[in-house]
Amino acid sequence: MLLTANLSEAYWEEARSTDCYLYNRSPGEHTDTHSTFPYEQYYGVQPHVLHFKIFSSRCYPTVLN
Repeated sequence: MLLTANLSEAYWEEARSTDCYLYNRSPGEHTDTHSTFPYEQYYGVQPHVLHFKIFSSRCYPTVLN
């Protein structure tokens, strides 16, 4: 993620936290052994993922008067 976003190593901790967060809430390699997500195994409910955005995506501030 850091290389794709062209970010410095100062953001490594945030990238690691984001990676863990996404891994626990998305299907992937861990579905070979379990039919549920790690988040679902721990909390007993499916994770909400509608708030996901692309890492390092552009954002524009809005100034309300």
